[in-house]
Amino acid sequence: MPVRIAIVSNRFAPHIGGIETQVALLAGELTHRGHNVTVLTRRYERSLSAREIRNRIRVERFRPYGQGVLSKWLLNLSTFWRIVSRRPGFDCVLVTQFSATALGPALANAIRGTPLILVTAEAGEFSGAISSRSLGRIPGPLRFLLRRVLHGVRHWAYHRARFVVAISTALAREAEADGFPARCVVQIPNALDTDRFRPVSPDEKLALRAALGIPSDAQVVANVGRLVQGKGLPTLVDAWSRLARRHACALLIIIGAGAGPTSPLDMEARIRETVREAGIEEHVRLLGPRLDVERYLQASDVFVFPSEAEGFGIALVEAMSCALPVLCGRIPGAASDLVTEGEHGLKFETGDAASLASQIETLLDSGADRQRLGGAARKVVESRLGVGTVTDGYERLIRAAVARQTTAWVEGGVDETPPA
Repeated sequence: MPVRIAIVSNRFAPHIGGIETQVALLAGELTHRGHNVTVLTRRYERSLSAREIRNRIRVERFRPYGQGVLSKWLLNLSTFWRIVSRRPGFDCVLVTQFSATALGPALANAIRGTPLILVTAEAGEFSGAISSRSLGRIPGPLRFLLRRVLHGVRHWAYHRARFVVAISTALAREAEADGFPARCVVQIPNALDTDRFRPVSPDEKLALRAALGIPSDAQVVANVGRLVQGKGLPTLVDAWSRLARRHACALLIIIGAGAGPTSPLDMEARIRETVREAGIEEHVRLLGPRLDVERYLQASDVFVFPSEAEGFGIALVEAMSCALPVLCGRIPGAASDLVTEGEHGLKFETGDAASLASQIETLLDSGADRQRLGGAARKVVESRLGVGTVTDGYERLIRAAVARQTTAWVEGGVDETPPA
């Protein structure tokens, strides 16, 4: 039986980002299966339509315009009113990036009882570490008061949810530490379009390199992600400056953009300056954000993921899906849940440039190891992160929420326990 589902997301296409991609994949597959799915999101630019059908997905956008923290919070007013006032309503609401977007759906749940599911995105959503970063410029006493108030409001809103989807083992533990019983926390990884992110033949790889302006004999190492603090970029550039002197054909490709010159998290200008000062401009290409990330991955030999912390790390599994051997730190998320050292890739000590340089060199020097590790990486992604497999988990969970079950997975049918 079709279910009417709302997915609340701070931003959605055409904005490029990991969460937006996940929402599009999930909403698209649920729609394909016959469910009625609507994405509720911010109209952060005037040029965006208030309502549209995008790739068969119904999208509703709400003002105010802009990118600030206040506009994220004001989305709660719109989602609350949308959920409680219009008919027909929704049978279930999924909320992503919920540290700023859970309040409206939670209030709607309190009034109408519409089942609510939280979908984790990164560490710190339950603990409040995310809000601590955004409150960093507020004077001490006021910051302390606001943090206490926000924590109380969020805790109430979060615990209106019937279930929590944790995209990694570490985030499942964080939800349980916040008081969610284990029976209400379900680990479902992010999905990946394995047809788009696929391995290519040697001939296809050479053709891609020619089209992208990459020398056919280059030893290409790729990195994809935002150029912001916490992504390990200084460590990567430091490691590369050591390695490039010994490998004349080595080329590092970095895809992604910073947070803007006014953001304290931005690292783009610093990374560009460091590359210039190290004299390795010929060995590094900073390409900015790209819509054709998969082409650069398919043209590469190794993928490096130097992040210091991640909720999941979708860029890492995109590379794995393209059968690239991966290098990552020993951190939670996909790096921990999906990458077995020596089987799908290699690991290094987070923040240790010498360790990273050594591991990159190990992979560049051994084509056989690259092929073996990359092939195994592709297999684990296909078996666990395919869109169909991930959507199966969500569909089952949504039906459990609509049926007012109090346990996520129930063998043999519906849990008859009355809802809490």
